[in-house]
Amino acid sequence: MLNITIAGIPEYLLESFQRLAERNGRSLDAEIIAALEEKIRVRPRRERRISPPKNVEEELKRIRVLRESLNVPFLTPEMLEEWIDEGRPCGSPVKLGVFS
Repeated sequence: MLNITIAGIPEYLLESFQRLAERNGRSLDAEIIAALEEKIRVRPRRERRISPPKNVEEELKRIRVLRESLNVPFLTPEMLEEWIDEGRPCGSPVKLGVFS
């Protein structure tokens, strides 16, 4: 990581960052970095990963509502196999595993 020095920070600003850092349980450096990331809307790579939902049942309910609103048929393994096999030479069908 690179280091930078910022000269001429007003005392009120430094004190504000120190209070925020203490309130958020961060070091002064971490608080300033968090403020910069928020300002330019960038998150560190480690936070860009998709994390599991906190409430799985609520997330499944939200997905089901979304799926129903799209008004498309539920895809079965048989439908997918048929679509994949279209255009394939005879005798080379695809078999999908059954997911539960």
